[in-house]
Amino acid sequence: MDHRWFHATNVSAAVRIYCFWFLVIFLTSMLTVGFVSMPEVQPKLSGAAPLPSRVQHYLQDPHAYSVIFLGDSRTYCGIHPELIERYVNTIHGLNLSNFAHWLPTQYSMVRDIVESIPNDTLVVWSIGHQNFFLNGAAFDIVQSTYPVSFADAYKMVRWNGGVPLRGLSSNLINFHGSLYAIGTLQRSRRRLERAIRKGISVARAAELEGALAGVPTARNVVSMAEADQLREAALKEPDIVAADITNDQGAATSIVRYFRRGGHHRTELDQEFFRAKQRTMGGTGPYSGHEPEHVQLMLFDAILDLFAERRKRLVVNELEEAPFNYSSTPENRDSWRRFMRDRIQPRVESRGFAYERTDLDRLRDDDYFDYNHLNSRGVEKYTPMMAEIIRRHLPVR
Repeated sequence: MDHRWFHATNVSAAVRIYCFWFLVIFLTSMLTVGFVSMPEVQPKLSGAAPLPSRVQHYLQDPHAYSVIFLGDSRTYCGIHPELIERYVNTIHGLNLSNFAHWLPTQYSMVRDIVESIPNDTLVVWSIGHQNFFLNGAAFDIVQSTYPVSFADAYKMVRWNGGVPLRGLSSNLINFHGSLYAIGTLQRSRRRLERAIRKGISVARAAELEGALAGVPTARNVVSMAEADQLREAALKEPDIVAADITNDQGAATSIVRYFRRGGHHRTELDQEFFRAKQRTMGGTGPYSGHEPEHVQLMLFDAILDLFAERRKRLVVNELEEAPFNYSSTPENRDSWRRFMRDRIQPRVESRGFAYERTDLDRLRDDDYFDYNHLNSRGVEKYTPMMAEIIRRHLPVR
């Protein structure tokens, strides 16, 4: 037997060949699993459908809509085309917003649809100072509300000084077949954790109850049976495609309607529960004068440029938080408004777009079900104000 084969060089070469083919087989398997297991996006017209499904519906026939509304959860909860059309009956609108749909995913979505938006379509994009200061450690800046492409991810990392945005990797894993299989273990772990929590011990339940002491809890203002009747009645309303009951420890707190072309419309059943929740929330401090996060401004400018380069009709609409958020100092709200006037409005108008804001001083804390999402009372106040903005920017016939 020729023992020279066992020379270190030959062994090293064999290991490298083995590792190479193992990696090829492993990556091929992962790609196959990812592409096979990744759910297919189906076009759907429903405020309750995932945002990618609603975008795919829009792209099938963008000429069907004369106005589209873009933004994050404040647009999703506060702007409903069907209600606006009661004041402006010459339009046909569509709401393409979502919870946690912040500037990174908005940028990717706009890039996907901007070429298809007809030139005579009015685009209303709602934005607020919160969009430029998403620097809290409690949440990811990039949520899995809409797929971020690899090319867009590269731009965002570059704009952020070479540092990946929080949540970016999860977004890529959740939406790309080449990576989807990597998330299988994470998804399985979350399912296991939920199953474990369902079997939580009595001792742990008592511990959690103690930890929650002082946090507002709902009362049985409306029984679950009565709430279910309200939900069934909501489902029979025109343009409502889904309805849910929100509850707190078994007590019904609100009815949520999902409009066919709109979003999340919440009617409070236990109003004091929501007011008490608001009283426990921290407020927004005054604007310090510091620069907002660079990547957020870059994303905002990039979205504006996408519309400007394609000569689309864009109106940027300013939104704010609920009033209680600004109560730390009398000048707090004014400082944030100056930030929007001085730093954001000029960026919009320099590209030839209109910058609008409604009379936000007319909205009170009880028009919101939390810190900045309008409830049904708030929507009733805000809808005619938004209709007036739409009316101002419609072409003269």
